[in-house]
Amino acid sequence: MPLRQVPAPYGTNHPTYDPKESGSAGRFFDEVEMAATEAGIIGDHAVVIQWALSYLPESIKRRWSQLTKNGGTQRTFAEWRAEVMKILPRRAQEEAGVLVRLDALVSKWSRIPVSRHDRTDFFDFTLGFVADARAVKDSVSNRELVRMYLCCLTPMFRERLQEKLVPGTGRSDEDPYKWEDVISTRAVRD
Repeated sequence: MPLRQVPAPYGTNHPTYDPKESGSAGRFFDEVEMAATEAGIIGDHAVVIQWALSYLPESIKRRWSQLTKNGGTQRTFAEWRAEVMKILPRRAQEEAGVLVRLDALVSKWSRIPVSRHDRTDFFDFTLGFVADARAVKDSVSNRELVRMYLCCLTPMFRERLQEKLVPGTGRSDEDPYKWEDVISTRAVRD
C-alpha cells in the first residue's frame, strides 16, 4: 500500500482545531496522528509536531510550540499532546475534579487496603480507579498511577500481584509496568 502525503496546511482537507469547541483538541490530535501514520512519519516526532503546528492559527501555534521540548529534549508526539492538553482550560478543570475524586478513592482504600479475598471491595475500588485513571492518564504519570493502585492493596495481595507482573519491553527499572497491565494482570490471573 503506497504511503499518502501529509495534508497541506494551506488546503482544506487537514486536521483543524477550534478552541471554542470542547472536543476539538482531542479530535485534532487524533487526526494528526492518523495522517502521520498514513504518511509513514509517525516515528519522527519532531516532524509530526511541526506538521501539527502548521495547521494551527498563529497565536495558538506560538503557545503550543513552546511545549515541543522538555528542556533541550524533543518530546514524543504523545508527550507533546499530553502537555498541550494540560494547558487547555476546560480540560484542566475537568481533570482537577477527577484528580480530587481519584485522590479521595486512593486515600480511602489505602487506609483499609483491599484483600484478594474481598471481591466486592476489590471490584468497587478497581472500577472507580480505572474510570478516574483513564480521565487523568495524560496529566498523571504512569508510575504514579501504579503506585496509587498498589498502595490500596494489602501487602500480601500486592506481593502476589507483583510476582505475576512482567516488565514491559523498553520500560525503565523505575517504571517497569503500565498501570493498565497491573490491573489486567490481577483481573485475568488471580
